[in-house]
Amino acid sequence: MHQERGFTITEVLLSLALLGLIAVAIFTIYYSGVNAWHRSVERLDCQQNARTAMEMIDRELRFADWIEIPQANEIRYRLKGDFGHGKERYYRRFRLQGKQLLIEEIRDGKTHACNVVALEIGMIHFNKDASGNVYVTISAGDARAIILQSSVTPRNLTEPAIP
Repeated sequence: MHQERGFTITEVLLSLALLGLIAVAIFTIYYSGVNAWHRSVERLDCQQNARTAMEMIDRELRFADWIEIPQANEIRYRLKGDFGHGKERYYRRFRLQGKQLLIEEIRDGKTHACNVVALEIGMIHFNKDASGNVYVTISAGDARAIILQSSVTPRNLTEPAIP
C-alpha cells in the first residue's frame, strides 16, 4: 500500500480558520491603538485651543481700563493705546460664535476687525466681582471637554465697569 504525504482538507480549513482568528485579533489591537492615538490628538488640540484662548484673554484684559460684560459669553473692553480709545462707541470684545472664539474691534457700532482666537470652544463664561476681578471659564471639546478657569485683575481700571 502506498501512503501519500500531505494535509487533509480538514487540516487546511482548520489552519486557515486559526490564521484568520489571529489576523482579526492583530487588526483589532492595531485599530484600537490607532483610535486611541486619534482621540489623544483631538484632546490635545482642544486643550491647546483652550490654553491659547485663555492666555490671550488674560493678556488683553490685564491692561484694560474699561470692562463691560453684557452677557455671560461676551466681554467688552478698551485698552489705552487703542486707535479709538477716547470714543464712546469704540471697544474690543471677545465672544463665542458657534464653536469659534472671536476677538472683534468695534468702531461706531460696527465690526471693524474680526479674528478667530480659537476653534472647538464649546462654552465661555465671563463674570466680574465687586473689586473688578474678571473670572473666565472656557470649555473646549465635546464629550470629554477640557475646562480651564482663570481670574484676571485688570491693572488700569479707572472708571467703574458697567454691569
